Amino acid sequence: MPNGPLRLPDGFVLGASTSSHQIEGAVTSDGRGPSIWDTFAA
Repeated sequence: MPNGPLRLPDGFVLGASTSSHQIEGAVTSDGRGPSIWDTFAA
């Protein structure tokens, strides 16, 4: 194990994303009601 902080190479970009529908599910499933995003995206 290195003793100092680990460094990523210069120019390395880390990103992450998700979709609200992948996390929250459908509006009518499991008792979930419409969210602000559901209204906006409709």
